[in-house]
Amino acid sequence: MPKILFTPNESEAYDTKPVCFKVRQGVRDKLRNVPKWQERFRELADTLIREYEGG
Repeated sequence: MPKILFTPNESEAYDTKPVCFKVRQGVRDKLRNVPKWQERFRELADTLIREYEGG
């Protein structure tokens, strides 16, 4: 059985398929230095989707 490497902070599990996109050179390294960058990025994505859907 595979070992669980992390557990989400939310009650809903994360999708098993990641979202991937290209960024300008240097952005990846700078982003990785931001505290809790993945959590903050997820919040931004949720906000973007809500705005797009008109909510």
